[in-house]
Amino acid sequence: MKQYFYSIWLLFFMLECVHAAPVRVMLLGDSITYDDAYIDHPGLGGNTPRPASIRNGYRNDLWYLLNDAGYWVDFVGSRVAGNAIVPPFDPDNEGYPGATSNEIANMVYSKLVENPADIILLYIGANDWSDSVSGINRILNNIDSYERDYYHPIKVIIARIVNRKTHQAWMTHLNRNIQALANRRISNGDDLIVVEMEYSAGINYARDFQDRTHPNDVGYNKIAHAWFGALKHILIPSNKLAWLIPVNYLLLD
Repeated sequence: MKQYFYSIWLLFFMLECVHAAPVRVMLLGDSITYDDAYIDHPGLGGNTPRPASIRNGYRNDLWYLLNDAGYWVDFVGSRVAGNAIVPPFDPDNEGYPGATSNEIANMVYSKLVENPADIILLYIGANDWSDSVSGINRILNNIDSYERDYYHPIKVIIARIVNRKTHQAWMTHLNRNIQALANRRISNGDDLIVVEMEYSAGINYARDFQDRTHPNDVGYNKIAHAWFGALKHILIPSNKLAWLIPVNYLLLD
């Protein structure tokens, strides 16, 4: 995330262009990322959880948006969920239902070692039941540690998360603290973007939830559009990459 990686990021970006490699995006978070729906799938009654193969959260909609716009991305992660969804999408992710920010902090370094990422979409905090951002700060610190150790820059896009169906004041306070944390870290050189989802994603808290905590498909689609709105400012459609590479770079041995 550090800005002193800028020149390295630029070189990395040009190499990515030359080799036509996809941008690796890690979707990191809790059940909003992985999906933890119970009763919204035909044929599954009562409290029977959906199998992993048909859990998608916002991930499939985001994948469709990115691909339709011509962005070449590779969702990376150690977990697979949604591989039976039609149309198909990249089901790799790092979503952990019920996870707190401190639990994600404890694993993020090793997950990046296993599956290096160029961009991380971080959606976390709903399971903390606190407006403290100490766990989120630890996540960002551990991402910084990975960057230094592996000399690999990562852009982090962090969400000011969606509230519960019934408004919880602590979540609004958490989002304000996420913004304040991001502002401090950006002023110290971190490469961070904040996406406001609590109010700016267009969530209708009366209609866009399947239970007290999790959005329905309409709500997840709105979250996907919020992520997409941030990503389209930093990604370049694959059909335009060639125009970005000076001829002398193409002629380098």
